[in-house]
Amino acid sequence: MSNPPIYVSKDMAQYVGGVITEKTHKNITATTIQLALGSADQPPATGWTAPDVDISVNTYTRQVKMLIDNTQILGTYWLWAKITDNPEIIPVRGSQVIVVD
Repeated sequence: MSNPPIYVSKDMAQYVGGVITEKTHKNITATTIQLALGSADQPPATGWTAPDVDISVNTYTRQVKMLIDNTQILGTYWLWAKITDNPEIIPVRGSQVIVVD
């Protein structure tokens, strides 16, 4: 069962994001994470930015969020995360659709 969509009003600002956990408990506090909005099928080619919120919960878990504001074009998106590490992890898609209306 998928998570319900996140609706963001065009006139409002709202944070969207989630928790990234390294399953083997490797330290990811210095790992570079970038977020971007894209389609469900593939990661976006451009638009990658540092999270607006990036909190280390512990050495292997980080909470990251992107602010969606009134500059975002109306549409339906997925939040993608790019984790730069060694080896680099292929961009992963979030579990919720984001609808800016």
